[in-house]
Amino acid sequence: MNTEDLRVKRTDQRLREAFIQLITDQGYDKVTVRDIINQAGVGNKTFYRHYEGKEALLNAILQDLIHDLRKTLDYSFKDNPPLQNLTNSLKFTQANSTLFIALAQSPAADELLKPMLQAAIEEGHLFVREMDVPKDLVAYHFASSIDALIKWWLKNDMPYSIEEMVDYINKLILNPISTLND
Repeated sequence: MNTEDLRVKRTDQRLREAFIQLITDQGYDKVTVRDIINQAGVGNKTFYRHYEGKEALLNAILQDLIHDLRKTLDYSFKDNPPLQNLTNSLKFTQANSTLFIALAQSPAADELLKPMLQAAIEEGHLFVREMDVPKDLVAYHFASSIDALIKWWLKNDMPYSIEEMVDYINKLILNPISTLND
């Protein structure tokens, strides 16, 4: 398949949009490949030229999401990067909230979003300094706590602005972590 062909790109985009809409409407587990094909207006063979099944489509969407998220992050750690990266992550989450909300509705949400948690753990390792608590544990605490708060924010229709969430997460997670060795 020539992935540079505009028709291929348009078809892929239609498949992705149809899938996300169906997950939003029905939940991930209820969506079938037949549903995706019908919603996207493509044939069975066309779908399978692009993806082996709905799990492969979901994986492609998640990989692109992670790639796009990582492009928004700054790992040079100038000017308080955890706060800047948190702001960028929340902006990205808000811009992609339909997809995140759809994925979070699935009973398999934790498994589906595991790559996002892993990316956050990797970032946690980058800015956590050596302390009395094992670095792996601190990085996991950082990532899973932020993950839980962002899921709550989305589930509750984002009741606080990005700036307010950054402030709250800073007070609840980043500041306490930074004082572990003080």
